[in-house]
Amino acid sequence: KRVQLKKETFFYEGTAVSWPRAVKAGNIVYFTVAGVDGLGNVVGPDFEQQLEFMYKQLQETLAELGSSMEEILQMTLYYVDLAGDLEKAPQIRKKYIPDHKLPIVAAIGVKELAAVGEWPLLVEATGSAIVSQLIQPSTAVSE
Repeated sequence: KRVQLKKETFFYEGTAVSWPRAVKAGNIVYFTVAGVDGLGNVVGPDFEQQLEFMYKQLQETLAELGSSMEEILQMTLYYVDLAGDLEKAPQIRKKYIPDHKLPIVAAIGVKELAAVGEWPLLVEATGSAIVSQLIQPSTAVSE
């Protein structure tokens, strides 16, 4: 018997950002995050500042959708300076995801990431997480 899953898309509420922050289907949420504020501008010039903002933003998004950082299944991180920033990343990540709760992770070096504003975007992540709590956020758009 086939089960019809409803796709829900979640946007940044009350901001100028027009792209979705997450899509939920069944009990899985798929996300994309970066060091970008509500106007779509990069939050600062340095990698650590962008990564910290990215993890805070992800933590808030997952909590709103009934998930958590510890329920992330898979993450792909895109680094503009993979060799230079890969060693710095775990120190910041450990504040949000402890080593014993790490998801499957891939780190990919890229030439550049799409960005608006004064500074270049240096890191971005995509991934998926389990939704363990039934919460209906107000920012959902059902399809």
